[in-house]
Amino acid sequence: MVGKAWYIGNTTIRNAKRLKEGLRVLVNSHLHGNLIGKTNEQKFAKLLHEEGVVFVKRLDDLPESDTSDVGRKWRAAFINAIGIS
Repeated sequence: MVGKAWYIGNTTIRNAKRLKEGLRVLVNSHLHGNLIGKTNEQKFAKLLHEEGVVFVKRLDDLPESDTSDVGRKWRAAFINAIGIS
């Protein structure tokens, strides 16, 4: 029997195993239940970086960098993969 591919919705997560770690970071943060908006997406990207879930080079080069795109893509993946926001 051939298994079905698991579609996450974007290429940010790249590996379904990372989804669990991203959710752990979200659930244990003050952003749980409030991830919408550029400011919160920025904070989430920084948390993912700090917790070692992702490496965001921009944050190492310039900590004030706008990385809200990373948080937004993870939020979109959560919505598409498991229906939460």
